[in-house]
Amino acid sequence: MTKIELGSPLKRLVGRVRQLSGSSASAPNPKQQDAQQPVESEQPPNALTSRLLRVCWAEPDYAGVRRLVLEGAAWRRGDTLNGTRVIGVRLVRGDNSYELPVEPLCSAAFNDFSKSPMQDRTHSGFRAVIDLIQLVPAELRDDASSVFEHTWQVQLVVRDEAGDVTDRLRDRDDGGSAGQLNAGFLGRGLLARPTWSKGRGLSIVVSRRAFSLRDVALEADQFVATVERRGDFAATTALLRRENTDIPLRLREADAGAVEISGSYAEALDLDPTSLRAQSWYLLVADADGATRHVHWQGDARHGFRQQSATDPRAAVRFGPNGVVRLDVHPYRLVVDRIDLTPGRSDDCGDSGRLRISGTCHAVCADPADWRLVAGRRTVEASGLEIGDGRFAIEFAQTAIHDWGLTPVPLALGDYELTTSVDRADRGPTAEAEVKATLDAELAETLPRTVRTAGNTFEIRRGRADALTIRIGPPLAAGERSKYTVRRLENRHVSGPVAPTDTVLLNSYFGKSVSDNSLAIADVIADRRPDLRLLWTVADYSVEVPGGTTGLVYKSAEWWRALTSSRYIIDNCWLPGRFRRRDHQRVLQAWHGTPLKLLGNDRIGIRRGDEYRRKTAEEVGQWDFLIAQNEYSKKIFESAYGYRGNILQIGYPRNDVLVRADDAYRHSVRQRLGIEGADRVVLYAPTWREQAKGLFRELDFDAVTSFLGPTGRLLVRGHPNVVKYGRGVAGERLLDVTLYPQLSDLYLASDVMITDYSSTMFDFSVTGKPIIFFVPDLEEYSDVRRGTYFDLAASAPGPVLRTTDETIDALRDLDEVAKAHADNYRAWQQKFNPLDDGRAAERAVDALLAG
Repeated sequence: MTKIELGSPLKRLVGRVRQLSGSSASAPNPKQQDAQQPVESEQPPNALTSRLLRVCWAEPDYAGVRRLVLEGAAWRRGDTLNGTRVIGVRLVRGDNSYELPVEPLCSAAFNDFSKSPMQDRTHSGFRAVIDLIQLVPAELRDDASSVFEHTWQVQLVVRDEAGDVTDRLRDRDDGGSAGQLNAGFLGRGLLARPTWSKGRGLSIVVSRRAFSLRDVALEADQFVATVERRGDFAATTALLRRENTDIPLRLREADAGAVEISGSYAEALDLDPTSLRAQSWYLLVADADGATRHVHWQGDARHGFRQQSATDPRAAVRFGPNGVVRLDVHPYRLVVDRIDLTPGRSDDCGDSGRLRISGTCHAVCADPADWRLVAGRRTVEASGLEIGDGRFAIEFAQTAIHDWGLTPVPLALGDYELTTSVDRADRGPTAEAEVKATLDAELAETLPRTVRTAGNTFEIRRGRADALTIRIGPPLAAGERSKYTVRRLENRHVSGPVAPTDTVLLNSYFGKSVSDNSLAIADVIADRRPDLRLLWTVADYSVEVPGGTTGLVYKSAEWWRALTSSRYIIDNCWLPGRFRRRDHQRVLQAWHGTPLKLLGNDRIGIRRGDEYRRKTAEEVGQWDFLIAQNEYSKKIFESAYGYRGNILQIGYPRNDVLVRADDAYRHSVRQRLGIEGADRVVLYAPTWREQAKGLFRELDFDAVTSFLGPTGRLLVRGHPNVVKYGRGVAGERLLDVTLYPQLSDLYLASDVMITDYSSTMFDFSVTGKPIIFFVPDLEEYSDVRRGTYFDLAASAPGPVLRTTDETIDALRDLDEVAKAHADNYRAWQQKFNPLDDGRAAERAVDALLAG
């Protein structure tokens, strides 16, 4: 079992930390501080490319001393110099500077954030251990009554073949401990706090604060605390502050050097019933003039420590990341403090392995059906839930049947969040229902963490607002898709030795699906040439491939080998820029639609210079064949891409099923969609807008589904380019089919299609069913945004409409729509569909395999 839990990387660091801290060089010598020249004068601006990857507190050593551990990578900006390594970490305050030794770190993952295709950054990492107590002058260290604040900037010293260069840290990984910087208590009233700003990078603030918490208790609705006082700030009262609201508290002298703060915090418990947001109230003291000071934490409490009320589980005093004391009031609580990934058993096909997430909770739903992992349109349902006594443990299988899939496959790529619902007994009538899991601070300090299984890579990360994020992707090695590795694989592909293989490499939308013209052609090849092995490009292993075929992850090393060795390559988009057809290969560009929108060199509003034309010419020069659905497309491809090769004007293979499918197949599709009882099915399939993210939402879905009534269904199909945005759409009698694998099935299941400028119009017309064009932005899209090859309004095979009301009126009488546009429909089919006779895939294979 691979476990990710509190403190796991810190334990591994302790031995090395003690080794480094035992060296006389690891602790700066205060006597040397005035001998150093100001470091700022040595820094060329923006000299380094650098990234802070981890900032964590090592466990106390035998003497109780805590040290701060930094990990990162850096190199001189640019990509022409070799031998880069970080040789030191420098702390700078004014004219004072200390240099610390570093331990080198090596990881191919450093190449993932390098922009250089020429230099290997594997050896550019570092680890440094800072004994922060040494940054405090002895006189301040020993004077427990002193109040001060010193800020030290962290700089890196990098050495390469050109010499040494010093600069601050320029970037950080927000997905883990470098994004959540926690204060640490050093003893003797001293607090150290790492901070980050764009202008200064990483700094470390070492201080002794005027007011430090000694102890605190929440009794019923009463707040009682003892606070140590230093310095000359004359506090006369105390308060809890949230934004512009104060809750007054009493302050009185306690023993020498301390004050007692007490009072009711009942006002903080009066939560907004319509919101699930936590409320944080900061503890401050004030003098007679209204000036305030924060009360800071001290002691050995772990990061994120909560001292919960004994009577109200919503309230707790919290040790926040910046070291200040605050009162948090949560209407609910869902905090993850442990994650376990258990691999499946190799001898048990039904055991896919488990992802187990554990933590603390309050007022959340106990029904496992309400717990899920969510990434955009992707959801993973829970397989088991344990909940009670303020804790939960939820399990998910590492395989699932996805989105109308047929077999269990590894989880789809995406950034997943754990969500559930508020306990229905505690939910107000207008309250938000969904809650997201956040990370325990000590677990967050161990992140990011990466675990690879046979089917996936799981990267546990910190998301926005400390949300748990599980980034799931294909099981590639670290750095396998970096620019450096890709360049090496490209070079090998272009000029390396190759042994041809009797394989066909098939690509559809860069591996996002197994569909389109490529799939129709593959089916024919499988029947005719069973000796050829079919390989499918997949974005990850969640993409189902047909039985007897193999999926290869896009741009993996294995995929590059297949791209070089396969005898046949079939693609429907674009291959990598440096693809070169070998002598043993034939390349069929199947393309992905007849265009209404301007393409390539024809587009408006886009500068197409010589470099674009050169790259396009190189790409199209690798094609042996290009499929055109019709004569109209053939002419456009010649113009837009300058293609002068063999254009197969044969109809579209993906439309063969529209001609050949029988009623039984149509019924099976409706059953798979769960709409077999619908008497009218409307498909809405808009294209994407380059200036906007997500689905084009001008059509009023509620109005359309209301018109369709209880036995109607609206199917909404987003363009592939919008899949990563948002969670899709949902509603009564509405079905989001954006992730349904075969678009042609949706044509067969529908009675009518609503579209705009999408190439679906040229395929759906094969069915002869009504088409409605909903184009509220027609002039802007046609004349400004993208441009079109012809006037859609003049020749459309259906009504061209601007409003939802007009669209509903057209749906109300489809017979009249068909009659009014019959002439245009016939002319449309004669122009665009004369070759869509159900045999286009056969003609494509004839050409590909000939000779």
